[in-house]
Amino acid sequence: SCRLAGCMRASSALRRLRRLPDAAALVQLQSLTLDASEELSEWLRARREPLVLLCRGPVGGAGALLLLDAATVVVADTTFTLSVQPEGSVRLQRRPAGRATATTLSASDAAQAGLVDSALSPATAAAESRRLVQRLSSLPAPLLKTCRSLLP
Repeated sequence: SCRLAGCMRASSALRRLRRLPDAAALVQLQSLTLDASEELSEWLRARREPLVLLCRGPVGGAGALLLLDAATVVVADTTFTLSVQPEGSVRLQRRPAGRATATTLSASDAAQAGLVDSALSPATAAAESRRLVQRLSSLPAPLLKTCRSLLP
């Protein structure tokens, strides 16, 4: 697992993400502002192993939206807020950004908009994200890669 926090460039985040195992992995986004890059976007598209995100505190930037879009599951705790950029700044493939009309969304608003999968208390979110990684790790790797390749 890895933790991305603070104001980060895409290249710094990518160095950390590349160290993730070729298996289900937990990535914690904590008070993160992350810019995007074509290299980050390509790495996320190429990764076939599951990514579980645990989101805490204010999160924003085009790179953070790319991570949310590429993740297998996104668990947000109630401290999470998402800053959404104007339409067209990031083209999301899997998550319906078009439904997000506010510029800053609470965890529950982000869940209603489909940008995160669940909004839970901090302790519950942490436990649930670990449980999901364990569960995904127990599934056969070929099955996970096939499922991932079939997602939009």
